[in-house]
Amino acid sequence: NLKFKTDLYNQVYNKNISFSYINEVYKKYLGSPIPFVDLFKENTKPVFKEQFTYIEKKEYNDGVRLKVDNNYLIPSLNNGIVIFIGEKEKLGKCVIIQQSDSVDAWYCNVDNISVNIYDYIEKGSLIAESKENKVDLYFKKNGNVVSYDKYI
Repeated sequence: NLKFKTDLYNQVYNKNISFSYINEVYKKYLGSPIPFVDLFKENTKPVFKEQFTYIEKKEYNDGVRLKVDNNYLIPSLNNGIVIFIGEKEKLGKCVIIQQSDSVDAWYCNVDNISVNIYDYIEKGSLIAESKENKVDLYFKKNGNVVSYDKYI
């Protein structure tokens, strides 16, 4: 009985389940997103499909700092599910999106956040606005830093 409890605990609490990836597979083979994703949403969606653009980039902490235009509208770099919205120490306001490739994309130093926790968003969807003409991006998988080169 103790072994069962230990195994169950390890499977439920110690594994990083990529719900975004599960949603992508579901859509690919069954032709529609997971049924409960849109259950509590309005039937209309805002029109915003943009490419991420920046003026300058430089390495910053474990990620990259991008210089952008004033009040830049930040688009999502990939499909995913919003798993965190809030303040992170030394990073300011952040939105973390678990992308369909199981990488967590951290959009930090943002303002006027346009998404809600557990929203499923598509690539190019509006996330937030830049703060002070810069956006800090971090990419992590299972707690380990992933290079930003693949994404920007």
